Amino acid sequence: MEIGRKLLEITSEIEKIKKEDVSYSNLGEQNNFVLADELIKKYINIIEDVVQSIKENYEQNEYLFIYNIVDVLLSFIKTLNSFINQIRTLVQSDGKGIYNGNFPNQREGIIKAIKIFENTIKSQLQPQFLTNKIIQLSKTIPQDKSKYETYLKDIESLSNEYNAKAKNIDKILNKLQDISLEETVKKSKLHFEHLAKNHGKNQKAWFISAVLSLIWLGITIYYYIVPSVPPEINKENSEFYFYIILPFILKRIFQILIPLLVLKVSLNKYNAERNLKIIYDHRETALDLYYDFENSIGENTEAKDTLRLEITKLLFHDPATGYIHNSSDSDFNINPVVNMIDSLKKTKES
Repeated sequence: MEIGRKLLEITSEIEKIKKEDVSYSNLGEQNNFVLADELIKKYINIIEDVVQSIKENYEQNEYLFIYNIVDVLLSFIKTLNSFINQIRTLVQSDGKGIYNGNFPNQREGIIKAIKIFENTIKSQLQPQFLTNKIIQLSKTIPQDKSKYETYLKDIESLSNEYNAKAKNIDKILNKLQDISLEETVKKSKLHFEHLAKNHGKNQKAWFISAVLSLIWLGITIYYYIVPSVPPEINKENSEFYFYIILPFILKRIFQILIPLLVLKVSLNKYNAERNLKIIYDHRETALDLYYDFENSIGENTEAKDTLRLEITKLLFHDPATGYIHNSSDSDFNINPVVNMIDSLKKTKES
């Protein structure tokens, strides 16, 4: 049966999430996700209680009601897995994510989203909690419909009224979550823009330094190296010519060595600053992509969660600029954007 299969899937996911540990308590009080991990475990326990209640009172629940509530539980599981993936992506497997300048804002945004998610769980599971109470109450009442039929109608009316209000509350909570995330994205975008400008200025300064050192090297070669003539060898100095020519050679070497060193340092610094500028420009562009896709999605909550996860991956997937040797470790191509669009399409189709 479809419901049985879904309940097994939910039970399996519950066990997996219970084993997950995303507290990162070793990162310190300012960087860990202990609160987020505790909240995720709390939510998964609530979901587990609901699943157990469905199994125990399966016959008393209507099929359509159970079918709907199971789909809601599956969506909760998917959201919790999304939170876990966001935390792991932000921290990174080696823990170096905490050194990213935008880590505090990203961490605060994820924890805030997890806190707000509790309201969504309570609002959408309230009908199930109410149904369980009705079932438990019905077991203690004699099976005489004439005595409690009116009460059941009143409860049903109240339940319908609550469901209507719960939908509005859920929309408001989602809107508040979107506003909070939007503020975090704006702050991050301004931060990346500021860093890109600073590295752009440094890049120009080191480029000018490289040009000046190159001119210095050219002048040294033209005026000091090219015109210089080594001492002539003759009978009187032939035996000691090596000691005569050595200072001459060393002097010329030192004359070109200093501008060469300055040129090398300037080029290395220029490459580093240019690389960082491109990376922060890339992250700023990724946040612009978020705005474009977010506006096109509308109110589809699952699609929004998928988008945020994909944007987070794209945001910290540094492009290969070619200005530093190890940039090839994170080659950038169009695939992350294509994969993100495909994921969004699949979410909408489902």
